[in-house]
Amino acid sequence: MSKFTFDEFILDIQKSQLLKNGEALSIEPQVYCVLELLISRHGNLVSREEIISQVWEDRLVSASVIDNRIRAARKAIGDSGKHQVYIKTYPNRGYKFVGAVSSAEDCSPNGAPDELIGDVKPASIHLRWFSAVVACMAVILVGITLQAAFLRANFSNDTRPGAITPVEKSIAVSPPRLAILPFETVGSPPSEELLPEILESHMNHTIMAVNDLTLMSFASGTNLSDALNNYAELGEKFDLDYVIASKFSAVGSYSKLHVSLIRTNDGAIMCGDTFDIQLSDPNALYDLPAQIAIKTTIMVANKLNLSVDEFAPSLQEYDFYSKLERANELQSTGDYDDIVASIKVLRDVVQEEPNYLPAMKKLFWALSYEFPFTAENYETSIKEMAELAIRMERLSPEAPESLLAKAYMLGVGESGVSKSSMGEIGESDHFSIIRSVLAADPDNADAHEMLAIWLEYEAEPEDVVNAYETALSYRPTQPWVLGAYSAAKFCNQQPDAARDIIHQAMKWHPGHRDVLSVKASIAVATGDYKAAMESTQQLLARGKITHEESKVVRALFFDLGRPDLALPYLKFAPARAQALAMMGQNDQAIAEALKIETFYTSIAARLIADESFMPQDYKIDRTYASVGTPGDETGANLCRLVHLSRDAYVLKKIGSDRYADFIRLIEKYFDGKDLKSLPTGQEYATLMGYHLLNDNPDRALQVMDLAMDRSFVFVSSFREPYLRDLKKHPEFSFRFERMTEMAEAIVSDFGHSEY
Repeated sequence: MSKFTFDEFILDIQKSQLLKNGEALSIEPQVYCVLELLISRHGNLVSREEIISQVWEDRLVSASVIDNRIRAARKAIGDSGKHQVYIKTYPNRGYKFVGAVSSAEDCSPNGAPDELIGDVKPASIHLRWFSAVVACMAVILVGITLQAAFLRANFSNDTRPGAITPVEKSIAVSPPRLAILPFETVGSPPSEELLPEILESHMNHTIMAVNDLTLMSFASGTNLSDALNNYAELGEKFDLDYVIASKFSAVGSYSKLHVSLIRTNDGAIMCGDTFDIQLSDPNALYDLPAQIAIKTTIMVANKLNLSVDEFAPSLQEYDFYSKLERANELQSTGDYDDIVASIKVLRDVVQEEPNYLPAMKKLFWALSYEFPFTAENYETSIKEMAELAIRMERLSPEAPESLLAKAYMLGVGESGVSKSSMGEIGESDHFSIIRSVLAADPDNADAHEMLAIWLEYEAEPEDVVNAYETALSYRPTQPWVLGAYSAAKFCNQQPDAARDIIHQAMKWHPGHRDVLSVKASIAVATGDYKAAMESTQQLLARGKITHEESKVVRALFFDLGRPDLALPYLKFAPARAQALAMMGQNDQAIAEALKIETFYTSIAARLIADESFMPQDYKIDRTYASVGTPGDETGANLCRLVHLSRDAYVLKKIGSDRYADFIRLIEKYFDGKDLKSLPTGQEYATLMGYHLLNDNPDRALQVMDLAMDRSFVFVSSFREPYLRDLKKHPEFSFRFERMTEMAEAIVSDFGHSEY
């Protein structure tokens, strides 16, 4: 069809025009193409990947570009992300044009009814008025207040108009815990797929008007199919007192909805109601869901002897879901200012709805995103996160959100965070907590991602790769998971596969900092210094950078013998200490190292700055965290080599019987490898250190020659304790001079005034 019409708009495909009331609108070509794609596919979900393929012909496009074009398309037709009258967002899935669309050619001049495109079904016919109904949302919301009063009067059998049944607040020590379960469907699915979503949204919205009620939710991707009818098990696993279970019995355009309040410990139905839904009824998609939600809320409050706030402020003045959506949009950019803004929004949400656990979860993870940017004040950041985790645990100790927040804090605590910052977070094994969540909820995507993160520090390399593959099966385009997966592949000695993953990730998320950081890191490690410089410049152009990104900057300029260029971007005290030690500013380096002396990089800085320093109480389980336990279950991988070299040196100096374990790990890593074609400079540096530990400096020099033949440089590494003894060799100086010249040429070719 060459024309589509909706309300006062006509999309003329032949002329590539959008007309409003007969006048052509001026819109950008890409915005028009997005509109044409969505409208021509109206009623069908269009993924972001399809938009990229159709509009940009699979060229590299950032997520922000797509978001901008969607916003512009909405603006052109009088829509918005808040109201979504025409273009509806399906998070992590795509977009759908939900307005009523007809063929312009088929419009009868004598006023006969238009023929809808596609099959004529009650749900499709209904979409004509749905856009108008939603557009009048403000008017309807005013009516909801009156409806709520009427429903409260009917439900309570109170004859006074608008009267609310007086109830006394529960005297329980802790508020009852309630969750709205995913809607079930019996028989044929409802012909209008928006209906369950709208109903569930309304219920979540209005239930917050109940005072003294702890509200829970299940993470997206949660599979409760085996537990929905076993309420005792559900209550035990997720620490629930009650659930609201809703079931559709659907036949064509006609459905019955039965809503029940169920006590979990014995599965008893406390109360319930049944509603008839006719999808061809103009009230089916908006008015009726609001009525059902309000009536259900009052039913729950009365049965649990809880008070109910007025509904008008809950629905009009406090747009809860709009705030959560805004916070999600801000977080998606990955930029510091946006993350800070999202935290401000979420703090407001939590303050207004202090018993709503999902909002607390979002705030906790937003703080975890901010933490890497503020490493210089890490104690303050950790303390706020710990306090929030404790609040979540007190609110609902067995909820997945609470358990995962606690697991995260326990994992952070093992990195040397002071107990004063952790507060009353308690003690436990973070792995056991994560696995307990997965045992109760095998499809919890958050738990799978967290498991992959912590396995990086203790598991075999291939196990880490498998964990990230599992996490990606739930969220296949998540940028930070893609970046971490690529890094895991690289550490597992699969550099080509790692590059392929980053290439695809850059196609989906060009310029995204998580992807860009891993791309730069791999480039530094493999000696592609031009690509590393370019990616590093892009990271620095973002303004404030994360601690992980500063590691990339540090690695690049340390290799090039210019720690002074890295120093301005290192806000974390141990990292600054290491750079200052590399620069020979030993007193300052030690002062910085002592600020957070429990961290591995602090010990490394002191080893460089003070040759007499030797940590006699060297705690392998902590300093060797990125490697695991030698002689136990975890081997070496490409990314753990620097820890192996440094730890082996210290263990030899202090006479530890663990020294032999570390040497065996290094030997096992290099066994069978072609030493003339190792893929990274760190491998050559580690191999040099191995020969020095075995008192064979001549062989170490030969390895240095191999590295330079492959164009690898690691100038600052010779200040590391495991390599610095090589400087005493009479044939070292001219080799070091040659490597320094190679590094200086790289810096000068690219220029560094921008740093």
